[in-house]
Amino acid sequence: MIHFFLRQRFYYGWVIVGVLVVAGISQVGEYNPALAVFMNPLQREFGWSRAEIAGVVALGTFGGAFVSPVAGWLLDRYGARWVLVGAQAVYGAGLIALSFMPDSLPFFFVAYGVGRAAVTGACFLAGQVAVANWFVLRRGSASGILRMADRGSQAVVPALLAFVVQRWGWRSGWLGLGMATWAVAILPTALLVRRRPETLGLLPDGVRPALSAGVGAVLEPVPPGEVSWTLREALRTRSFWLLLLAGSATATVGPAFNLHFLPHMLDRGFPIGVAVGLVSLLYVAAALGSLAGGWLQDRYPLRQVLSALLLVCAAGMAGMLVSPTLPYTVVFALGYGFCFGGVTTLTYVIWTSYNGRDRAGAIAGAAQPLQFVLGSVSPVYGGWVFDQTGSYAAAFVLWSAALGIGAVAALTARPPPRRANAAP
Repeated sequence: MIHFFLRQRFYYGWVIVGVLVVAGISQVGEYNPALAVFMNPLQREFGWSRAEIAGVVALGTFGGAFVSPVAGWLLDRYGARWVLVGAQAVYGAGLIALSFMPDSLPFFFVAYGVGRAAVTGACFLAGQVAVANWFVLRRGSASGILRMADRGSQAVVPALLAFVVQRWGWRSGWLGLGMATWAVAILPTALLVRRRPETLGLLPDGVRPALSAGVGAVLEPVPPGEVSWTLREALRTRSFWLLLLAGSATATVGPAFNLHFLPHMLDRGFPIGVAVGLVSLLYVAAALGSLAGGWLQDRYPLRQVLSALLLVCAAGMAGMLVSPTLPYTVVFALGYGFCFGGVTTLTYVIWTSYNGRDRAGAIAGAAQPLQFVLGSVSPVYGGWVFDQTGSYAAAFVLWSAALGIGAVAALTARPPPRRANAAP
């Protein structure tokens, strides 16, 4: 099958992107917007609090902190294919198990938490490394397409889930998600994903090898002009720690807000159809912003674009402190969604843009444990704030401040000195 694609005129890296898009859609069941659809039904059936339900996000995200360094090492050594296949098998099984869930919070934590750890700790990183390996000049555009599909699926899947849950119950929703994962993700990944273009006689971005190289010439592992830093070298740069701070801000806010946005809209009196529609609108805007972020990254200074988008997100989050009317919430969903979508694309590629692709898995994997810890605590904090005060106001203050700090860190994170074609 690979030989069929290689005979076509387009670059095989776009096939990799297509497979990653399908795999990413299958991961939505482990995302917070999908879990938010199940929050009220689980509260009604089992009497669990929002903080308890958010605790499963904390457990799974915290588990990802242990998975990501191992996954990063495996990705640099073996590539994305089998890391993705293994993770897909795990989270698909977890979603199916949730459809048979008894009144047991530990069961919920294990079935959902293990699957989320696989997605956050392995799948996200695998997609990042695969795109980094196959693209250099077009890395932003390729990542933007991938993130656009990811955000777009979060606009569609929760709406479909809400329909399924209302019509056939929450157990059918979990079962459908798990079966869909196994049906569409595992086989294409196993058959089509490959580690690097050089393994197929290609170069990144579809650049043709020089004619003077001759038949059978060994392709350079690092294209001219691309940097190559080791993990040890990256840890010594100022930019690593500033990017870690900026990424930690988005990791703090993203999972928490994604989980609590829908319940917040319901608490404000919006009907379920309107609330789900607002969530879908936010993720449609995020999908467009993800694509725009990739386009901007290919054309403008990455750190400046990232900082500006984070500042807009911080301002929008601060606006949620007032009782949102429907017009404001529509504007917020469009603006915040678009900008945060761009942020996810830029934070997705910035590690490789600054440090090269030879140790992309190890460097990004080293940055993620702290982000996962923050991302695991923040949703529980949001649920605890609501349980204690009946409002998310204190949480919105913290999340807005975190985004503002991230904007400053991103702006001051200048790229490290570029050492082209350095030894890995």
